[in-house]
Amino acid sequence: LTSATAQLETKDSREGTVTVVVTLVDKTNWSFGVLLDTHSGELTADMTQAAALVSANGKEYKPIRWDGDPPGGHHRSGVLVFGEVIPREESAILTVRQVGGVDERNFEWDN
Repeated sequence: LTSATAQLETKDSREGTVTVVVTLVDKTNWSFGVLLDTHSGELTADMTQAAALVSANGKEYKPIRWDGDPPGGHHRSGVLVFGEVIPREESAILTVRQVGGVDERNFEWDN
């Protein structure tokens, strides 16, 4: 297992009515592949509002864009891009709030 492969580790949360699967795609611009899946209701969350990147020192960053499916339906996927974070962070927590009746889901990556 190389360090590049370890960075691409996939994490998931199956709480509430929505499964959220997240993969760290690129640590240079902190981008994450996100898959949302449900069998009840519509997936209407604005992912640029629902997600935040929290640094090791507690600073919170909002994504600069969501490249993916628009709100609606039972399955959505896309990439959340946060951009380059200064100072350079070696670890971070992707937080997804208010999706599928779950207040907060945390996905953590570190070196």
